[in-house]
Amino acid sequence: MIMELDTSAKILIVDDQPKNRVALVGWLEAPDRLLVEANSGNEALEKILEHEFALIILDVQMPEMDGFETAELIRNRQENRHIPIIFITGIYLDDKFMFQGYDAGAVDYLPKPINPKILASKVSVFATLYQQRKQLEREVAARLVTEQILQHHQKWLETTLSSIADIVIATDSKNRIIFSSPHADSLLECDIDDMAGKDVTEFVVLMQNQQYLLNEQVIQEIMETKNSMLFDHSEVVLVGKKEKKTPVRCRISPIQENDNISGVVLAIQNLTQQKQVEAFLQEAQQTLHHLLTPREKEILQLIVDGQSTKAIAIDLGLSERTIDAHRRNIMQKLDVHDVVSLVRFSITHKLVELK
Repeated sequence: MIMELDTSAKILIVDDQPKNRVALVGWLEAPDRLLVEANSGNEALEKILEHEFALIILDVQMPEMDGFETAELIRNRQENRHIPIIFITGIYLDDKFMFQGYDAGAVDYLPKPINPKILASKVSVFATLYQQRKQLEREVAARLVTEQILQHHQKWLETTLSSIADIVIATDSKNRIIFSSPHADSLLECDIDDMAGKDVTEFVVLMQNQQYLLNEQVIQEIMETKNSMLFDHSEVVLVGKKEKKTPVRCRISPIQENDNISGVVLAIQNLTQQKQVEAFLQEAQQTLHHLLTPREKEILQLIVDGQSTKAIAIDLGLSERTIDAHRRNIMQKLDVHDVVSLVRFSITHKLVELK
């Protein structure tokens, strides 16, 4: 059964008991969601092939194929490995089964009876994250259509810039942390278990030029205006508990449940690798500049400007033979084999000024 909702955030509810599915649908119904039901692990696998899901809510105890087996088969398909799974169980409550659930790809493991508000809050987090990711994909796709073909290292850098966040943290309306991604501790330099229920500003310290960027007033403004806020200045850093500073980009978005804002989601991207790539490219450009003599740079600029050998010779007071020799020397140093490639290479690597 599929409930037709105007949204791209689809949630798969898997439970062999119809009354449980009815309850879950009642708790999670919202204008920004499409709820898809499956009454078994096998039907869930069929639905996975038909839809792209933002989240799977999976009952552990089911006949024929239990939740653990279903999750493992879902994860075996490359396209599904990113889908978060919330396990629900009324029996398998031991730590052993909880660890088994996390090994199977669960992001959460909830015991019955379910608290509807807690479940709805967690689902809202994942729905918002999914919508952020889809928006990012649309932006990247639009940009790729309009941009010129880039060199290999430029494409690699673009991929780095548009990659998904390294840290995801969600809060309730009181700024208390209700979810943090598994690897958040490495950048925040703290124990994830210590973060639950604490004020997010205690752990996420964003600074720019010795100024603190994130506080309660900023988060309150995001929730009141219902608008996202992006911190992406080149000097923005995340300061860990041990004072380690990491260059980051941070987007904070409100979590919307029906017409209410229940908290925010922080998506933090580690820019360390990007900074290293930028430094490498800058160093490479400086190295290329140093390969050429001042006279060669002067001649290269005139070649890129479209002047002929004769015109360059007259302009510089040199013979055409000397200009040809300089051009061959330049091409040998830059490892290009024709004038067209020389011009393209020079522009790409900013060896000349475009007029």
